[in-house]
Amino acid sequence: HEAAEEPYFVTEYAYVPAFVRHRTDIADVGDIIEFGGYRWLVLDVQGDHALIMTENALVIEDGRYHFTRMNVTWAGSTIRYHLNSQFFDSFSAADRARIRDTYVTTDNNPWFGSLGGDDTIDKIFLLSIEEVVRYFGDSGQWQSRPDERHIIWLSDEYDSARAALNDEGTPLWWWLRSAGGNQHLAVGIDVFGVIAMYGMGVSNPGGVRPALWLNLIGPWDYENFAYAVREPLHLDHETPHGDLAVQHMLFINDNLYSRKPFSYREKEAAAWLVGEFLAMGHPWENIAVQEFPLLGDFRWWNLNNQPRWESEFELRHTTQLSQNVIVTIPGQSERKIIVGAHYDSWPTPGAADNASGTSLLLESAQRMLRMDNYYTIVYVFFGGHEAGGFLGADYFIQSLTSRQSDNIALMINADALVDGPYIFYGAAYNDDWQPGANALTRQIDAIAEEIDMGLIGHPPVAFLNSDQQGFIGRGHTVVHMSGLTRVELPGYAGFFEMDGGQFTRGVSHTQNDDFHVIEERWPGKIQRNMRAFSIFLEEMLMMQ
Repeated sequence: HEAAEEPYFVTEYAYVPAFVRHRTDIADVGDIIEFGGYRWLVLDVQGDHALIMTENALVIEDGRYHFTRMNVTWAGSTIRYHLNSQFFDSFSAADRARIRDTYVTTDNNPWFGSLGGDDTIDKIFLLSIEEVVRYFGDSGQWQSRPDERHIIWLSDEYDSARAALNDEGTPLWWWLRSAGGNQHLAVGIDVFGVIAMYGMGVSNPGGVRPALWLNLIGPWDYENFAYAVREPLHLDHETPHGDLAVQHMLFINDNLYSRKPFSYREKEAAAWLVGEFLAMGHPWENIAVQEFPLLGDFRWWNLNNQPRWESEFELRHTTQLSQNVIVTIPGQSERKIIVGAHYDSWPTPGAADNASGTSLLLESAQRMLRMDNYYTIVYVFFGGHEAGGFLGADYFIQSLTSRQSDNIALMINADALVDGPYIFYGAAYNDDWQPGANALTRQIDAIAEEIDMGLIGHPPVAFLNSDQQGFIGRGHTVVHMSGLTRVELPGYAGFFEMDGGQFTRGVSHTQNDDFHVIEERWPGKIQRNMRAFSIFLEEMLMMQ
């Protein structure tokens, strides 16, 4: 696997997960397709993305390029703002997720030299003079202005192809993003399809034909993954427990860092997970991706009370969707054990929090394919955890029917397994918000004692803040696993106190949450913790 590139800074169309296939058999130039309630003309196809523009000219807001007659370029225009706010927001969350960021350049007017302005990154944009000529036909005039210098119109055999109607069938002028003869004019296509190279006053009314790069297929279709199933990590009866998890953890740390919720990097991590399950041999029908939308006013903050998103632009240009990745291994019984871990992170490599939990589940999902398990096992890799509110886990729980919920025998959660050398688990059910014990939790305690791997059983750990919270709050028995750090400073308050020490996080939610930093500072801790948790998890999943 190659290291993933950062999103947003692209040349043609938006960043696309590196592990998702590009197809070339979906649409052709000149097709009319339906999307978001509009009919769109396909101008270009690159892989599984198409450049599309509305078939008809639309009137956005009051139809003006800019709210008043003044010097302006595309970057500062009112029409750009409206297209990338109200118009973009009018699409559903699922449709918004298919619209990719585009790096938009606006050259100076080739006839009059008027300034094109700054480059932008947009979801929705208008075509430039150069793009209209490229996609509708080039007679050579735009590069070589006719000798009569008074000519301010580009009219040729392609006029009729460029002309556009509104929804009522009436011809309508439509704006391009290019500057006109001076800075308070913008180029457009008149009702006859002629390119008005000198332009029209930016505050005059007109129409637009919004353009965008569209993902033509859903990212979770089997065809995206079936073309090149990679080899799984090597596993045989001599492979030590925890070894596969450590390998996965290192890969995620180095290649899928900064998996911020609702970001393209989080989506790439989800696509990588699907590819790993197929490589292991899980059948496609046992793999599911459960998408959920970005809802409400999404604001999340770091420890210095600064936004974890670098800008309002980055916030707006999220995918607008997160996803849970779900893998099921059928068992002898229809009763289920849910095994969960969130795979998103803060803007850090997120080794402890939570590549560790994600990697433990990956190893377990590969090992359990060889086992004769009694319970049906459902691995759920939660997205949207770090957005606050454990959004992925909550969405998964809310999607369950009453019968499905009643069928859950146990929920096991893995979070921040190498955040400290102390290997904790809490097995409990909710007894008026106090940890309760039952036959199942006593069986789990006996397993921990029998394997003798240094596991510390402390029932209140079941109530720590993570994705198991929603399950224990609904009456399910849970096991929460975490590696914690001990602090003995006067007045320090951690997650809980035990034997005179406060137990809390170590490196998570900091820039030190990096595999290499952890390994250098605490040699062997990662391997030791992951081995213990791997053996413990496997023994729990083999219970009857």
